[in-house]
Formats: sequence, C-alpha cells, structure tokens
Amino acid sequence: MRGRIGAASLAAMALWLPGVAIAQDATGLRQTLTIEDPFAEARVPVSPPAFIERPAPRDASAQQRQADESAGIGVNTDETKTQSSRSVFDRGADLDVADESVLAYSGYDSINREAEERRRLSLLAATGQLPPLEDETVLRRTVAETDPFAPVGIRRGGFVLFPELEVGSVYSSNVAGTAQNRRDDFGLRLAPKIALRSDWERHALAFESQGELVFWNDEREQNINNGSAAVSGRVDIRSTTTLDWSGGVGWSQTTLSDPEVPDTAVSPRTDTAYNVLARLTHVMGRIVTQTTAAATWFKYGNLDLSGLGVEDNEDRDYVAPSIGLRVGYQISDTVQPFVEVTWSPRYHDVSIDRNGLRRDSQGVVIRPGITFNDGSIWSGEVAARYEYRHYEDSLLDSQSVLGLDANVSWNPTELTTVQFLAASQIEESADLLVSGSINYTAGVLVTHQMLENVALEAGLSVGYTDYDDISNETGFGATLGAAYAIHREVELTAGYEFTSSTPNVGDTTSEHRISSGLRFRL
Repeated sequence: MRGRIGAASLAAMALWLPGVAIAQDATGLRQTLTIEDPFAEARVPVSPPAFIERPAPRDASAQQRQADESAGIGVNTDETKTQSSRSVFDRGADLDVADESVLAYSGYDSINREAEERRRLSLLAATGQLPPLEDETVLRRTVAETDPFAPVGIRRGGFVLFPELEVGSVYSSNVAGTAQNRRDDFGLRLAPKIALRSDWERHALAFESQGELVFWNDEREQNINNGSAAVSGRVDIRSTTTLDWSGGVGWSQTTLSDPEVPDTAVSPRTDTAYNVLARLTHVMGRIVTQTTAAATWFKYGNLDLSGLGVEDNEDRDYVAPSIGLRVGYQISDTVQPFVEVTWSPRYHDVSIDRNGLRRDSQGVVIRPGITFNDGSIWSGEVAARYEYRHYEDSLLDSQSVLGLDANVSWNPTELTTVQFLAASQIEESADLLVSGSINYTAGVLVTHQMLENVALEAGLSVGYTDYDDISNETGFGATLGAAYAIHREVELTAGYEFTSSTPNVGDTTSEHRISSGLRFRL
C-alpha cells in the first residue's frame, strides 16, 4: 500500500530522485530488496565514473624519466601504462591519488568536469601552455575502493558482469498484511540480481535486473514476485553536451491492506510500469541546462475475489508522458542552484472509468533547489516541489501539493554513510469520491562497515497519505541488517524489518519480518 513504508525501501526511493546516483552494495551489506514503486515519476541515476587516471610523477627525476622514455631508454610498458586503461572495478587498481584529469571523461557530473576544463583552457589561451598540475591530492578511500571482500565481477572485453544470488529463509508475522485475522508463516526467499556495466573512457552502457521471490509454506496465495529490469546509457556528444537515456520495466505487488484493494480479495494485486527517458545536458559557461522527455505506462493487475469473482482494473491503466526543462547556475565547482519545470499529463486507456468519471488530467511540477557535492563529506540534491493537477471531469477537484524532494548523503567517517531521502507526489485513485491521493515520504538510512568483512545498517522511515481530505493514513518503518563476508564470493546475511500503517478510520496494520540467508556473488 502506498501509505505503508519500510525503511528498506529508501534505496528504491533514491532511484527516482533526479540528478543523484545511488551506490551499489559494494560493502556486501544486505539490503532487503524492495522494488521501487512503479507509480513514481521516472528518474535516471547518474552513471558512476568509468575510470580514474593515474597522475604524472612530480619528483625531481620526473623530467629525466620522461626524456629517457622519449629516447626509448629503460621504458617499461607495464609501469608507464596509465590508469585510464584500467577500471575502478579492477581491485588491483591503486586509487589512492588522482589528478585533475580525472574529470576529463570519468563520468563524474559534467558541471565539475567542464568547470575544470574551462579554467585550464583559459590559462592555455593566456599563457600558451597548460598550467602545471597541483600537488597530488590524497582521496578519501571509500569502502567500495578498499574492501577486500567486495566482488570484482567478471570482465568481458569492455564490460564487467556482476552476478548475484541470495538464498534464505524468511518469517512474517502478518503474511497478507491485514488488520484482522493476521496469519504468520515461514517461507523460502530467492533474490537474484545481475548487472552488466561498461568500462569505457567515453560513453557508458549498463544493464541491471533484479528480483525477489518468496514462497510461503502455508499461505501460498500470498507468494511474492517482485522484479525490475532496466538498460541505461550515456553518450558524450561533445565536451559540453551529453545525452543520458534509459528504458525499463518494473513490477510489484500491492498487499490486501491497501485501501483500494477490496476486502474480498484473496491475493495481492500485481502492478507493472514501463518507462523510457532521454535527457540532454548542455553547459554554457556557468549555465547548465537539462531537457528531459519521458513516458511511463502504468498497468494495474486484475484481482481474484472470493466466490470466484474478478475485479477488472483495465480502466485504471494510463500513460504519463512528460517534458521538462531544468536550468542551473554553477556558483562554484561544488554548488549549483537550479529551477526545473515539467509538464506531465496523464491519459487513461479507458476514457470513462467504472464510476462514470473521466480521469485524464493535466499536471505541472515546479522544483527550485540546489545540488551540491564536495567529493568526500556531503553530496546530493534538495528541492522544494510544487505539483498541480487538473482533471478533465468537473466532478473531480483539482489537486496540488507542496513538499520536499531530497537525496542527501553524509559521510561522517570513511566507513559510515548517512542517507536522507524525502519525496512528495500526487497519485492516481479509483475511488468515486477521491480525485487523487497526496503522498509524503521521508527516511534516514545509516550504513557502517564495522570490520572489513562485517557490515551493519539501520533505517527509519515515515509516510503520510491524504485521500482528498476524505481519509488519511500514516505509515512507519524500521529496519536492521547485518552481513558477514566469509570471502569475496559468499556472505551470511540477516535482517529485521517492521512496517505499520494507521488509517484515521480502521485498525492499525503491522508486520514483523525476519530473514537470514547466504549471498553468492562474483
């Protein structure tokens, strides 16, 4: 249900917040797989750096060695090979130091990259030569770069493949997620995942697919089948222009506790979303523009009802195209305020729904905010969000929401990361008296690498859903997780998750879920 939020879903929320990438599970810490809500607006994560180039030597003998190499004296191709031919996925790569050329084609955000290039080229025009490199800067070593238990992947030419499978047991105190007649059960949990990422100096291509299957021992009608698959890429058109694109599909299940699921339903409803997106980023001096075109198709599954009946949800299916423009101004290399405006209509497959209402609508989203990244301590984006939606049917009141979009990461130490996430949006409804529901979510997720092979996580989240002032619902979630890496390929995992939702009318729904298992990865 949309009002019901678990802290483990914070990572899924981050995937849809604009301009901020979410790191892979490099520590090996178990993160309970929660497929992102397919009815959230499509977002594109920023690609990770493809390579880091080793800086040139700066000692007194550097010029002599360079002269010897030019003359072919004492040249060792292995030693003089630059880091650009190696990947950060190569665990043998030395990532202690890096020079300014890391910004050239590394995949870091184009704002910082172009700012550095403009500075160096302006000095080239004034002096006739590039400025000398500064002293070597020692980078803060992240867990992903230093963890000897992190997976290395399988290299195939210019790509690196990361296969993964988690097998374990799970216990739920409320399998169906109902307020009454709660039933507990044990089950088998399978969580496969595979990722394929390019390792190129320019451009980028990635594919990722993941899923979660839970087979309950007694309550087999409540078996879980969530999953997603997506392909994304980046094209470096020019030094100041890049094109990011993506396409994917995701499916997830809505529990019986959802207010819009009939009380007579006997199994969860499976909802599916298909999305495509293209985003063109262009830098003009200190001004950065992003033009985005996207479309998402939402498909609601039918529901099996007691007494052999079926609820047909075809009238809820709709497509949501969108066109957006974002303009930012680079105050410094690390801070950029911006304003973003998006036009987002919604068109339903069936023009008149089960209640005789025309639910097609026109919407606009305005987001003023700021993006920041100091490279080691703070990074992320915070924006105020105003969304307005007008419905075609005069019986449906217009909706508006003022909220916060945020995805902020804080690294108080090299081994600890604190992530804050927030989102707000207007969602669709099939209720006769409800135009749309307004949903707010926020949460904090803390991860800590206790030892080289022991990782911990803890999270809290809250959610509030307003059903057009007719009713409302409050959700709360908490999660704890731990992982013990036996070696690179195998680790033990354990987790606990608590979720609850409290409607203003009705009983509270809650669930305790405990899981343990083995994760195999390469």
